[in-house]
Amino acid sequence: MLGRTISHYRIKELLGKGGMGVVYLAEDMQLGRNVALKFLASPEDHHYRARFLREARAVSRLSHPHIATLHDYGETPEGEPFIVMEFVNGQTLGEVLDAGEISLVDLLKIIESIAEALSAAHAQGIIHRDIKPSNVMVDRNVVKVLDFGLAKQVQDLTQAPDPEADTMLGTNTRSDVVVGTPLYLSPEQAMSKPIDTRSDLFALGALLYECITGRPAFAGGSVWEIGVQVIKVDPPRPSTINPQVPHELDLITMKALEKKPADRFQSAEEMITALKSLRVTLSNSEDRTQSLNRSFSTRRSNIFQRTFGKLRQPRASIAVLLLIALLSILVWFALRGRPESSTPFHNMQVTKLTNSGNSGPAAISFDGRRMAYVVSQGKMETLMNSSLATDSSITIVPADSAKYLGVTFSRDGEYIYYVRAESTETGRLYRIPAFGGPSKKLLEGVDSAVAESPDGNRLAFISLNRSSGIYSLTIANTDGSSSRTLATRKQGDEFSLGGPAWSPDGEKVVCAAATWSGGYHMNLIEVKVKDGAERPITSRSWAEILQSAWSEDGKALVIAAAESGSSPYQIWQVSYADGKVERITNDLNEYQGISLPADAKTIVSVQSRRLSKIWVSSSNDLEDSRPVASEADLSYGLTWTNDNKIVFSSMVGDRLNISMVDEDGSNRKQLTGNSGENYHPAVSPDGRYIVFASGRAGAFNIWRMNANDGGGLVQLTSGGSDFYPSCSPDSRSVVYEHQQGGSPTLWKIPIDGGQSVQLTNKYAAVPVVSPDGKLIACRYYLEGDIKGIALIPFDGGEPVKLLQIPIIDWQRIRWTLEGKALTYVDAVDGVYNLWSQPLDGGPPKQLTHFKTDVIFSYDWSAGSNRLACERGDDISDVVAIRNYR
Repeated sequence: MLGRTISHYRIKELLGKGGMGVVYLAEDMQLGRNVALKFLASPEDHHYRARFLREARAVSRLSHPHIATLHDYGETPEGEPFIVMEFVNGQTLGEVLDAGEISLVDLLKIIESIAEALSAAHAQGIIHRDIKPSNVMVDRNVVKVLDFGLAKQVQDLTQAPDPEADTMLGTNTRSDVVVGTPLYLSPEQAMSKPIDTRSDLFALGALLYECITGRPAFAGGSVWEIGVQVIKVDPPRPSTINPQVPHELDLITMKALEKKPADRFQSAEEMITALKSLRVTLSNSEDRTQSLNRSFSTRRSNIFQRTFGKLRQPRASIAVLLLIALLSILVWFALRGRPESSTPFHNMQVTKLTNSGNSGPAAISFDGRRMAYVVSQGKMETLMNSSLATDSSITIVPADSAKYLGVTFSRDGEYIYYVRAESTETGRLYRIPAFGGPSKKLLEGVDSAVAESPDGNRLAFISLNRSSGIYSLTIANTDGSSSRTLATRKQGDEFSLGGPAWSPDGEKVVCAAATWSGGYHMNLIEVKVKDGAERPITSRSWAEILQSAWSEDGKALVIAAAESGSSPYQIWQVSYADGKVERITNDLNEYQGISLPADAKTIVSVQSRRLSKIWVSSSNDLEDSRPVASEADLSYGLTWTNDNKIVFSSMVGDRLNISMVDEDGSNRKQLTGNSGENYHPAVSPDGRYIVFASGRAGAFNIWRMNANDGGGLVQLTSGGSDFYPSCSPDSRSVVYEHQQGGSPTLWKIPIDGGQSVQLTNKYAAVPVVSPDGKLIACRYYLEGDIKGIALIPFDGGEPVKLLQIPIIDWQRIRWTLEGKALTYVDAVDGVYNLWSQPLDGGPPKQLTHFKTDVIFSYDWSAGSNRLACERGDDISDVVAIRNYR
């Protein structure tokens, strides 16, 4: 073929061969440019010829900066079909990785570009089906995805196979069964099942895994061995192979490699969002330009290349297809008893409605045209009203220091109800014209978003009496009059403060109710407006349920809920008729709040994600610090050991675990073993033990383990709702918070086990024992609903001092080393820093002068007063979820 001219293309050199075709470099003699000519490997096969033309037509519709353009289609005088593609000069991604000089940030840019290309193809109904390193070209900052030769229309692939058609065991193989490259096959491809766009995301996950570890996610000496692993084996987390891989990249990669499509990213856009958030965080770090192979080589060995080189080729031989067919049959027999995952929501779209990163709560109007939402800047919050058609916004309530608890449109769209806490934690309900005007205060003591009745005459909401711990589901007229309690919860049981939902027939109100019986959990219940009779909607329970909304046809409810204490809030649909539960979202983000318009075709929610790092300061300059660990999602506390190690709680896989790391970031190890959720670590001053709260046995109690290796697990308490342990300076006792009974109280137990002793009988929470062991600092109600810090005797009793120290929900105050002041976190003009409050009543003093980031947790080292501080950001925006039904 070299030197031959076909049409107006002169063939110059061979670029490559694959199972599906041969590619040449050619000169377009009319336009004077280089192009790539691809010829079909089996031109005499009419099945392949028809598919080649059909797919060329499909790919020709794609126009995207990260997709190699298809210029032309033709046939040689002998009738051999060919396509003319954009020639991309540069290196394949495999060659870039073999060079071993790429930073993690630059690699993530490449993976994002591939995902963007897939997103564009998926939007046109096209699945690539063969994402691999050799199909990605990198030319400096240009990334191009090549070879859509295996691409297929989505509608062709999601149909069930024709039972009359040839199977893989027949003498003729179909062109729409198992195609792709073995190392990047999705489980559904390996089993010849119908596939959709999420199959490409699995392949991208396998590619990402190989890029950051230097080895494939699934390995073996044959297609058979690889297929077994793809279908049945989870690869180890990338960070266990390459210590440079941050925890959040572990989560992204393993999410993409989930066996069930419903458990993966549901769209390329979701994966792009996760990758971009991580890349932005890494771009701001000091090691952003560090090559990925500085401490771990991503070069693939000669043995690796020899072993897997052939397995990277697309499979066109009957022999290989027969192997996969046999594997599919065996696996089908092995798995046929398992229930199939229902995936009714895989075509849904998630669209950001705000991009500030600090939005929420939010609500959509009943006609679906407008959105009310809150924008936060530090302690200042603003209520906005936005047109979804024009993306224009107006300010409804100017910025002030109140905290919004919920917003709701009236059904006629004329008003917006909003609830906010101002000088105290107790919420106040207001009503304001939707396009601005004076606000009218309707009620005090409203602690959730309100739900309006179908006739527009009444409101339903949740109230919390903080002194008694009683939760009330209440209804009242829309002017605030004639309030009436429908149901209550007390003695530690609760109603969710996310907000109730009023049924379309006006006869029932649904809300989430929590109980400690059998371990803390929440159920969805309905309460009849007429007589307060209660009934569960579904037998399913969650760790926590936030807001719920009822579809106007009355057939289903949509809720935001978390399965466990460490899993993110996701969106679920609950059938009202039979209580059947289906999961709508399934990603690494959190979704807080639910709002539906009349047609229920769109869900408005607030999508958020946390990214943070643990920083360690020098002894003299608190701002002179370096990162020692990266975290994502939930985290609950950190502390120092007496030999200058840092113990912290963070997500590892899908569990909250306790880990330890040296102060220079080395020797990170997990201490708890993926059992339950493990919170709030505290180290005994003698260095023997780490005490922590854990739900590993069902209910939450205080546990103890050996500080050096996490062994010697002992359950200390059995209260079933015990949190925030703090050790006495003599290492003999543990003080903790007990939540059951309507209001948190403080208790004490010997660290070697024994009988618990109650220290307070009023609200007291999050204890920290003083360095001399004489006092306990804890959260306390100073008066009414104003919360501050109290100092109580170590043996219990009434406070000896009350301090008006600001309280941030997730924060724990700390004692200074000499015990003469307390340190705390406060935000001024949106900037979080550490402050100290002298016990003698002097003015507070600012200790740090950070310019960015939220402080999630911190601690001072014993003796040297060095600071370990977890800092980062919660990024939250309002999103619209469509096509979910």
